[in-house]
Amino acid sequence: MSEIKPSPESLVTYHRDGHVGFLTLNRPEKRNALHTKLWNALDEALELAENDHEARVFVLGGAGPSFCAGLDLSAENELLALAGAPAGAGQKVALFHEVKRLQAIHTRLDRLNRPTIAWIQRHCLGGGLELALCCDILLCSEDTVFAMPEAR
Repeated sequence: MSEIKPSPESLVTYHRDGHVGFLTLNRPEKRNALHTKLWNALDEALELAENDHEARVFVLGGAGPSFCAGLDLSAENELLALAGAPAGAGQKVALFHEVKRLQAIHTRLDRLNRPTIAWIQRHCLGGGLELALCCDILLCSEDTVFAMPEAR
């Protein structure tokens, strides 16, 4: 079984302990805010999980004090750059395809063929809430805040 071991460069890690596979969002300095590179890393970790036949259950968590603060609104998020590109049919089609690709990663988590548990602490916002809702079971700390800020 391959692992993505924790390191400062790993945006998502995967390892197994016994029969439990752990997927961990690893941007604690940004409260695990989602950007294109993190979604890509999650997709890679999900592929490892799918191919790890020793794992009987998967736990999705976040490094640091928060599970996930939602969408990263900083300039380093390529999705926001695409959304902010000059308006036109090409820009809208490109944005649609990128959002559809990212949604497919959530669907991949939702359709894992073994039980999934979201291990949630503190912040579970926006896209992070969407990730948590792709899991079969949600376990959260007493101070967890769930919100969908973009719905306001």
